[in-house]
Amino acid sequence: GKDDKEVSAQVKQLQMALVELRVTNKSLEGRLEEERKEKDSLERKSVSERRMLQNRSKTLFEQNVKYTQKLQGETEMRIAERLHNRSSDHEVSALRRRNLELLAQLNQLDEQKSAAERKATE
Repeated sequence: GKDDKEVSAQVKQLQMALVELRVTNKSLEGRLEEERKEKDSLERKSVSERRMLQNRSKTLFEQNVKYTQKLQGETEMRIAERLHNRSSDHEVSALRRRNLELLAQLNQLDEQKSAAERKATE
């Protein structure tokens, strides 16, 4: 009778709602999968960029050390020549000062190297 019609109408409505929910669910799952893929790809890119920056900073640091050692070598040669030419007290004290400056620079480089290595292993 009338109740049966109402019940079957409600059942139809519920079935339609269920179909809609399934469709929505499918599309949400699809979007979720896309987001997941994008997140993975961004993470990979970030890791490779970080590696590249670490390598770049290592290379720059090594070049810096080489250059400093070269400068120090040249300075020591000039010092030796000057001492040979005229070893006045004034010259010697100036050279000692320069030597201390170079040592300070080397210490600073060592600290930078340690800091760079610490940062690279983080």
